[in-house]
Amino acid sequence: MSWRIGRGIGILVWDDHWIPGKDTNKWSHRNDNEVKLVSDLIDTTNNMWKTDLVNCNFPADIAQKILQIPLAETSSADFQIWGRGYIPRLSALSCSSRSLANVKAFLD
Repeated sequence: MSWRIGRGIGILVWDDHWIPGKDTNKWSHRNDNEVKLVSDLIDTTNNMWKTDLVNCNFPADIAQKILQIPLAETSSADFQIWGRGYIPRLSALSCSSRSLANVKAFLD
């Protein structure tokens, strides 16, 4: 699972998988003092990344990936998406906690 970024208020910069192709568990350059949420990296007035803040908190390769992530044109909630190439499997166990309507919507 990954994240589609809306306002960025529900995504933890250092703990959630939100940068395509980058695993946050392997990062050794955490800066928890200034940046905690993805929303800290977004200029909400102009709906753009805070380029200077991104560049000073991340190595160049990761900063470049972040700055390529599109931001929502309107103020919307963050939501999780399936990663590229991932096809979810349904089983009786995985369906047991879902209502029939949710399973039908999931399959459509």
